[in-house]
Amino acid sequence: MKEVLAGLSKPQFSPDSKNVYFLSQAWTTSNAVHKVDLRTKTVTFISPGNSLEVIQKGKYSGYLKVNMHRYHRGGGSYYCDYLLTPEGKEIKVFEKSCD
Repeated sequence: MKEVLAGLSKPQFSPDSKNVYFLSQAWTTSNAVHKVDLRTKTVTFISPGNSLEVIQKGKYSGYLKVNMHRYHRGGGSYYCDYLLTPEGKEIKVFEKSCD
């Protein structure tokens, strides 16, 4: 599903306008976040995610706020917002967003 592009939504430009991030339908519990490099026309999978916000200003300009579905070790699941680098590396979790 990392390479499937279907049901595209929520396109957003990076602050430098060199990339467009968007959601694509993917798994039962999650969509996928992808990036298009507008110079090379390359599409890259970034992360699973159900919502996407490209941060436009401040310390984390260009980073992504992504809501992800996760599983508890003992069973059950939850959703949380995470701060990701533009390449998809997790930086921190927004604890107050976790259900």
